[in-house]
Amino acid sequence: MVTQSQSFGHRVRSTAISRRAALRLGLSAAGVAALAACGEDGGGDGGGGSTSGSTVRFTWWGNDVRQRITQEAIDLFHESNSGVTVEAEPGSWDGYWDKLATTVAAGSAPDVMQQVDPHITEYAQRGALADLGQFGDTLDLSPFGADLLESSTIDGKVYAVPIGMTALAVWVNPAAFEAAGQELPDDGSWSWDEYASLCAEISQATDGEIRGSGQLALTHQPFQIFVRQQGEDLYTTDGVGFTKDTLVQWWEYVLRLQESGAALGAQESVEEQGKTTEQTAIVTGDVAFSIGWASQISQTQEAGDVELRLLQLPGESTSAHRGILVKPSMHYSISATSDNAEAAAELIDFLVNNAEAGEVLGTDRGIPTNGEVFEAVRPDLNDGDTKAADYLEIANELATSGMPAPPAGASAITEAFPRFTQEVLFERTSPAEAADGLIAELETALA
Repeated sequence: MVTQSQSFGHRVRSTAISRRAALRLGLSAAGVAALAACGEDGGGDGGGGSTSGSTVRFTWWGNDVRQRITQEAIDLFHESNSGVTVEAEPGSWDGYWDKLATTVAAGSAPDVMQQVDPHITEYAQRGALADLGQFGDTLDLSPFGADLLESSTIDGKVYAVPIGMTALAVWVNPAAFEAAGQELPDDGSWSWDEYASLCAEISQATDGEIRGSGQLALTHQPFQIFVRQQGEDLYTTDGVGFTKDTLVQWWEYVLRLQESGAALGAQESVEEQGKTTEQTAIVTGDVAFSIGWASQISQTQEAGDVELRLLQLPGESTSAHRGILVKPSMHYSISATSDNAEAAAELIDFLVNNAEAGEVLGTDRGIPTNGEVFEAVRPDLNDGDTKAADYLEIANELATSGMPAPPAGASAITEAFPRFTQEVLFERTSPAEAADGLIAELETALA
């Protein structure tokens, strides 16, 4: 069981940075050398100097909702920190990391950057992130505890503050179930086979107008839960942590869903990735099930004016191991080359430790990791946020292990997994051949 003062992962192992790994981030040879030099002392201007007149560049990814509420939180910060100006640099997930890598290599990185595993390890080991421990008088890390910070701690230095907690869940559209004349499943005991059968029944009952499931394999996160249920993981300290057989089994499963009409087809699934929130199949009721982050259900319900529910993933009680994990959803880091690092620390402290800021930000980035902030905002949570919080409590109780901090190079899976999945879904290659290709590519990235 994980609490807000307990760890979500194991300590990041210290490894040497290969030139190939650096270039994967888009860093030039000169940029790598510069970052290595600035990383010797953690960078930044920590030391408690005056921040009056400072300008802090703050970048994050997210949709229009996140952009709006983050700007509201920045406006609150301005009211209490009149001497600091925050320049917002929001972006979308697509292109975020390419842009960040480019600015880091050019020595013009934003002061505050939104981060997520496994990129924290990669940037920290390149000397691109400041040690947050130097801002002790400005950025209060005590609400989180050493265990919670462990997944962003390398060689005793903290390089990122976890913003929120989240977990994967099965999203359900009750209206789709009603239209199909089906009852919601017992998510405490269902298996992946039962998930497939129910999806097929929904599709058949509606003559295909409502498909049982959205696509499960265009991101690697559902696969990670499946892998953990088999007693494996995405990575180990030695590299790739799952077997070819497990990956083949997963892709064969999603193919059966697709070929039986129980799930969206290949082309529909790809098109789904480019839709706005209110246009997605789970919101419109074109599918009954989808898999997503619990923390995102609130904004999805509001954007689509729809009621959704959260269920446990299949296989949690029928597999050899539980796969569910509660993890930091996102983090904030400070650039090692920031000229306004103290002011940047002030901004982060406000965003994660101030209850008023917490009320504005809600659970968009996950359930607040600061327990006092969460308790302050919980009475005012809307329906979606309450569902997320309730689900996280269940997941928290069921989780039997955390997620080991990914090694440097692990971010390769975020692009490679959906690429190989599409080859499988469009039947351009077999699951076995795709598995060989993906594992080889990941092993190269981790070398």
